[in-house]
Amino acid sequence: MSDPINPFDDQPGELQSPRAGSALSPPREVRWAGLALWIVAGLYATSGLLGLFSRDARAAELRRAGTTLTDAQIDRSVTLRIAVTSLFALALVGLAVLSALRVPRGRRWARITGTVVAGLGAATATVRAFGGGAAAVLAVAVVAASLAAVVLLYRRPANTFFAAHRSG
Repeated sequence: MSDPINPFDDQPGELQSPRAGSALSPPREVRWAGLALWIVAGLYATSGLLGLFSRDARAAELRRAGTTLTDAQIDRSVTLRIAVTSLFALALVGLAVLSALRVPRGRRWARITGTVVAGLGAATATVRAFGGGAAAVLAVAVVAASLAAVVLLYRRPANTFFAAHRSG
């Protein structure tokens, strides 16, 4: 029997009739959506780590902007920004991982959570994509993986799968 979570399986995207005592096997779209959510989580983690190493660049950017802040205030401001964005990225990574683990098991809350996490990621990454450089490439990858996850989560076989888990 095929692994119900392996997105590389050649199982058709339709529900298989369950055997007594077994869970419904997720269709290919749901398995691929789970994989896309794993990719989103990895990209969020990468983005968060890159943010930790951009302290000097962020401080220099504030100094070039002609701010009236002192060096100590700039340092505190940059530290606060890094802390807040790191916590936000960590929360998104956690929610994306949780969704990636539970979506193939037919959890509707995980489908909704994955949709929200992917939507937030796509929205924030779209803004970052206009910044240029490596961050823009990473942002485009986040948008692509996020959109793939959402589209796959709401295709007809996925809808049928989640509906069967609701009633079964």
